[in-house]
Amino acid sequence: NIRDCANIINQNSIRSYEGGYKIYILWMVERLYHAAAPKLLKTLEEPENKTLFILIAESSDKILSTILSRTQLIKLPRLSVETIQKQLVSDFNISSDTAHDIAEISEGNYHKAITLYQNNSDMKEMLRHFELMFSSMVALAQNASNEQVRFLEVENSFAEIISKGREAQKNYITFITRMLRNILLLNTHHENIIRATSEEKRLLNFFKTLITLKNISSIIEECNKALFHIERNGNSALIFTDLYLKISQHLAPRT
Repeated sequence: NIRDCANIINQNSIRSYEGGYKIYILWMVERLYHAAAPKLLKTLEEPENKTLFILIAESSDKILSTILSRTQLIKLPRLSVETIQKQLVSDFNISSDTAHDIAEISEGNYHKAITLYQNNSDMKEMLRHFELMFSSMVALAQNASNEQVRFLEVENSFAEIISKGREAQKNYITFITRMLRNILLLNTHHENIIRATSEEKRLLNFFKTLITLKNISSIIEECNKALFHIERNGNSALIFTDLYLKISQHLAPRT
């Protein structure tokens, strides 16, 4: 805000104690108030001697043009899978295979990789729920005779997810959409941009005949609807059961 910018300007006018560099780091500069920005323009254009301003943003497109025109843009690329894998092994003493799986789905973000490592057991649980749910939906779509038994297992699976709260439910539906996206990429021969663990890739290949360009939009739409209703505190048991039945309909072969 304006007061924060005024403090920066005042500090900038004072010489550093030992005569060295003064460095200011402005985090998320794209959120700088429009009313506050003019306060910094003169300082950014003509900073005091031995003064550096580092402006950090997630999206340069959202930075005010008056601010951006006075800066030198440096884009930091995402970390490579190999870099994240090596660091995970070093920091947490885990196997190279486990580290590689986490690095694959971390999207080049080491902070996210740490979170995924800490929630590794949750990831495995979601994968188990996904496999059970989609195996059952395939059987339902094919009118298999043992589907009643399978559906009881799916209901128990849903109960486990629901018992963990709204965030876990939202995370599971987000996980489903990620898996569906990867299946579609596999079917359209874009394997090189798939980000999945080795166990996830096994399921992608197992279910790859289910997802096509014809049904993916409808299935994703059902997932988004379920996510919408969960965020608005709908009845989770009804939401998941409805999602299960709707996706089953879209997986059923067209006659």
